[in-house]
Amino acid sequence: MGETVKEATSQSLTKQLSEFVSWRIQWLSSMTRESQVKAMLANLRRGVGKTPGELPELWGTLFQNFPKALNEKASEIEPSKAEWAAYLSLTLYALHQQGHDIEKENMQRDGVGLGTAVRRLVPEGEAEENSSIFSRFQTLATSSDIKELAHHLRGIIQLLNQGKIGLDYVKLSEDLYQYQFEDSRNGVRLKWGRQYFGGIKKEENEEQNHSENSKKSE
Repeated sequence: MGETVKEATSQSLTKQLSEFVSWRIQWLSSMTRESQVKAMLANLRRGVGKTPGELPELWGTLFQNFPKALNEKASEIEPSKAEWAAYLSLTLYALHQQGHDIEKENMQRDGVGLGTAVRRLVPEGEAEENSSIFSRFQTLATSSDIKELAHHLRGIIQLLNQGKIGLDYVKLSEDLYQYQFEDSRNGVRLKWGRQYFGGIKKEENEEQNHSENSKKSE
């Protein structure tokens, strides 16, 4: 019974986190003035490589309407696990979006997991298990803490940016949150591995759906 309650609580907190990140990305995407969007994304990019709360200009983006339940057991002087997950997702999304029109080429792609996106980086004709990309992904997946993970993830996101490969940052926030708990870290690794070796068809379907939806909205 205790484990069931604990699992339900964890799922509830994870959902609250992902809903917050989704709301923030939708908020950015719905801005009508291009100059305002660019300024906000540039502001978020300045937070890449920093600690949540380190830059006062990002306090509003991170802390406004942040679910209180996610910080009930947080330290007064250290970022909570949920804050780390939200902060990394939003700042890396801004990094990923750099150079791409947020309306016509939004790098937030629903349903595209990290492993699936990374697999798309492997050059055509190259064995997925022998690729240098896979080696980098393995290094990322063996990170010992969130700061090390953030360091490796930044390099991966820059490659995705160059390759114009989208990623689901809402799902990424869930992964980053769960990765910080020892009892769920291996589960996240399992998910990423499955996505990498089995996600290419899913990615293609997602891209097709995204393309069709884009055409309908034109």
